[in-house]
Amino acid sequence: MPEWRVHDKWALRMGVPLNVSRYVNKFIDDPKRCKEYIEFLKCRFREEGIMLVDDEEYERYEAISFCIRVSDMIGHDSGRRSKHDLHLQLEFLETKGLEYVRAYYLHHALDYIATVYPALTLDEIFTKLDRKIGDHYKENIRREWLNVKNFIKNNIKEIIEDLK
Repeated sequence: MPEWRVHDKWALRMGVPLNVSRYVNKFIDDPKRCKEYIEFLKCRFREEGIMLVDDEEYERYEAISFCIRVSDMIGHDSGRRSKHDLHLQLEFLETKGLEYVRAYYLHHALDYIATVYPALTLDEIFTKLDRKIGDHYKENIRREWLNVKNFIKNNIKEIIEDLK
């Protein structure tokens, strides 16, 4: 995976402020440490009648079938492994501003390109990314993916060099 400085460089080139890029890097790396996100999830799940609890609270509530432990739900790069987590993370970041959504998409796309290029062609990479991360049901979030994808396509040669 690319170092955070590479993520920061390309986020800045795309017009994302450095503090936003760094926030998103830390968020993707360890979302459990993001108290704002935990509160967002607790509120979101409460609306659905589900309790989201910390590890120390879990023993007290584990007999309740509608109880989920935070540590079972989110972790490092969880948005890349679970479409449900991806959508929740994007919706949380949208509350902070679309530049956070843009940085999130860019981070995941750079990680994926670094992992699969040159084994896959760029067309294959973007087709897979469209399916993996680009199909959010909210138009404004999906539009940010299209902006990131176009940015990457316009800068792909330099990006590939940085990812080596």
